[in-house]
Amino acid sequence: MALIVEDGTRKADADSLTTVEFADAYVTSIYGASHAWSGYSSTEKERRLRVGTRYVCDSYENLFLGERVDNVQALSWPRQNAETNEGFEIGYRDVPLDVQRGVVEAAIIGDLSAMLPTTTTPNLKRTKRKVGPLETENEYAGSAGTQPTYLTIERALTRVLGQRRMGRS
Repeated sequence: MALIVEDGTRKADADSLTTVEFADAYVTSIYGASHAWSGYSSTEKERRLRVGTRYVCDSYENLFLGERVDNVQALSWPRQNAETNEGFEIGYRDVPLDVQRGVVEAAIIGDLSAMLPTTTTPNLKRTKRKVGPLETENEYAGSAGTQPTYLTIERALTRVLGQRRMGRS
């Protein structure tokens, strides 16, 4: 199935925020022509761009500046009332280059299945509760099950993210 790229018309069936051509040019420019990306088939590149788009949309939807233009569009962009952190307006039909770069960075990360959020049950070691005035404290054995942060993706997106940037809340 051919890649359906969001072009600013708020497509209900879009499955990517960027094109294979953009990704090819970006990867060659940043990482060089010998990067593994250049060896992938068009079908594999499209698959990776779909997964990268899904990751960016699912992980950053609520952190992007502005709001979706309407509820019919399939993806997080385009957005209205959006501007970069530097104050430059982002047109309501635009998918910013920063977002496209973030999608490509997500697409070139090796293990795409590891990027997708999973539900984990943290290993609860101890719970402390206090009834008045309400207090709850949980202690976990090991990790509390957080989703990893991919700094190459966040660096690409940093100008279009709101509150949380560069792995910090």
